[in-house]
Amino acid sequence: MSKDTSNIKDHDFRRFLKNIAFTGLALVFVFLITRPDSGPQLGSMAPDFKSQTLDRKSISLDQYKGQVVVLDFWATWCAPCRKTLPALQILHKRYRASDRVQILSVSIDSAPKLARYVGAFMKQNRYSFPVILDPSRTLASRYQVKTVPTLIVIDKTGAVSTVQVGLVSPRVNQLIDHIEKAIAQAEDSSS
Repeated sequence: MSKDTSNIKDHDFRRFLKNIAFTGLALVFVFLITRPDSGPQLGSMAPDFKSQTLDRKSISLDQYKGQVVVLDFWATWCAPCRKTLPALQILHKRYRASDRVQILSVSIDSAPKLARYVGAFMKQNRYSFPVILDPSRTLASRYQVKTVPTLIVIDKTGAVSTVQVGLVSPRVNQLIDHIEKAIAQAEDSSS
């Protein structure tokens, strides 16, 4: 009888150890996925870029000097990105009349007929913010974006003030706070 009891205890103990090992691996995996190593270092100067928007306009970071710039890296195939875009539309509507903030989305889609595909997606969802096409991911690489969605706020001085990796939608008010803080900091430093 004691052999059966010890076998049960050994089995339970092994199962317990397996559960701990599995939980530990899961925690390491979650840490690696969610750690904010996607995007540039906070406080670093944002790299300038020259690119083209969905409507074929030339665009560069330099043309927004003195403004807070929000760059949202996304793709149509990315479910969390698609959930983030309504928050970006809220930001765009809030700041579109402002000369202090510019909202720009960067599509890393690489579909053969990219402009037409992304354009149809934008129209279908009634998004009106500007889209930069980055099929070769050159801009994403310059900004060290390894994961989408990644949202980067650049303050008026050109420094990276916020890097947010992952879903933005539930944190849109927090993002507005980051943008307003970037505006206020730049105004304080110019006084």
